[in-house]
Amino acid sequence: GGETFGLAVAEFSVHNRPVLTSSIHDDNGFGRMHLDCLSAKGLGSYFYKDHKSLVDLLLRFDRTAKGDFNAYRSFEPTQVMAIFEKVFLGAPPPPPTITSTSTATS
Repeated sequence: GGETFGLAVAEFSVHNRPVLTSSIHDDNGFGRMHLDCLSAKGLGSYFYKDHKSLVDLLLRFDRTAKGDFNAYRSFEPTQVMAIFEKVFLGAPPPPPTITSTSTATS
């Protein structure tokens, strides 16, 4: 199975290194966070599904390839703290407007 937010995967990606990982998991979708992050970045070509595809991936892997492999940029402190500030420290929402819809009858 995969890791929901594997630190080894995230740390490797943050250091701008391609991550090779299996796309096959048997955890009912709970261990997909790393797959979702890497896929969103367009790094699905580094996924393998079986022994043959892993061997193929390793044989064609270019250790000198340059690119932006950081799929976790949206989890860096600046972005996370901006969301935290907006949600928890920002101005509270205005109170709801109460309107009377009932009519008095005699």
